[in-house]
Amino acid sequence: MDSKNANGYYFKGKANNNLATQTSTKLSSSAREALLKSAIEDYSKAIALNASDVKLYQNRALAFRDYGILVGTSGVANYNKAVATDAYNNAVKDFEKVLTFDASRKDIQTEIKKAKIYRDNLK
Repeated sequence: MDSKNANGYYFKGKANNNLATQTSTKLSSSAREALLKSAIEDYSKAIALNASDVKLYQNRALAFRDYGILVGTSGVANYNKAVATDAYNNAVKDFEKVLTFDASRKDIQTEIKKAKIYRDNLK
């Protein structure tokens, strides 16, 4: 992979995020966690290369949200309220960044509300 190509990181992150969130795969919680962390890192590398691409922030926000859901679900082996809270806060920051590109995005406004509700309902 070309380390100067943001699209490569984007597609790698997207693939890892999709694999981690597929319910049909028989992955352990720790394997899903590793995939989501990798996706977040890849989106962050892509943002460092191309900070003006809104889809990178949006997808990283979704990966943070998915990570928060995974580690914020009580009863799973990798449950960690503090890490989940941080993930939801990072998701909100990235969703808010998306709104700086287009403030009329109702879908993103809804995602912000949902991430805050998930965060506030952690046990």
